[in-house]
Amino acid sequence: MQKYMILCVMALVLLLGGGASASAVEDSNPVDIVTGELWMLSKQEEKLAYVLGIESAICIEYMINKKVLESEKNKQVPLHTLSPFEKGWVKAFENVKRAEIVDRVDSWLKAHPDQQERPVLAVIWYELIAPNLPK
Repeated sequence: MQKYMILCVMALVLLLGGGASASAVEDSNPVDIVTGELWMLSKQEEKLAYVLGIESAICIEYMINKKVLESEKNKQVPLHTLSPFEKGWVKAFENVKRAEIVDRVDSWLKAHPDQQERPVLAVIWYELIAPNLPK
């Protein structure tokens, strides 16, 4: 279990270090927000790495919450320990391959060229996750 957590952290560090396309847009700030414009200029591998990075962050959050609950002698790990974004991601993309998530983001951005300046995470939340959550 601890090895899995360490692997998740290492994967996240590696992905965040190279997830945004340095070749697509000259970037002096390594923590700039990935916009639709940068997304559309990025290679498929970079987009897949971005999605994997999000999934890794959710995995790490879940595992940290699980450890906290276990240390409190509570063996049940409810989904509500995750943020609304994380819960939404889990529900919206259950059994969805990363490539399909990338395709959905690509399709939405292509259909809305006037929205290219929006952060990709905003597109994912407001356009792909939130509309599909039960009300």
